[in-house]
Amino acid sequence: LVTIENEDISLLFDENGLVSSITEKASNKTYPFRQQFFYYKGVMNDTQPSGAYVFRPDGDAIKVEKAQLEVIKGDLVQEVRQTFNSWIAQVIRLKKGTKPIEFDWIIGPIPKEAKCVRC
Repeated sequence: LVTIENEDISLLFDENGLVSSITEKASNKTYPFRQQFFYYKGVMNDTQPSGAYVFRPDGDAIKVEKAQLEVIKGDLVQEVRQTFNSWIAQVIRLKKGTKPIEFDWIIGPIPKEAKCVRC
């Protein structure tokens, strides 16, 4: 398990590389947290393919369940860089002296061979 923290907040990451809880240090309260990424494969046929203006999913949403982590702990910033696959990544950042948790999503470019229209 991985943890990053600042003076106010502590984030715990589970064995899949996902945030599992947020602890507010002032109150010593821990809150469960779950964030998930999903995507759809678009219908790719000659009659009515999914595209820029019409979304036609080919089946149910596909959940992305596991991330590889890179943990950076500095004097001013602690962050976790999550890589889910070649086109889904995220950086979760805590800065010294501030309460907000930053979530920076990086989606794309979606590979053509994935035949995925919108994620």
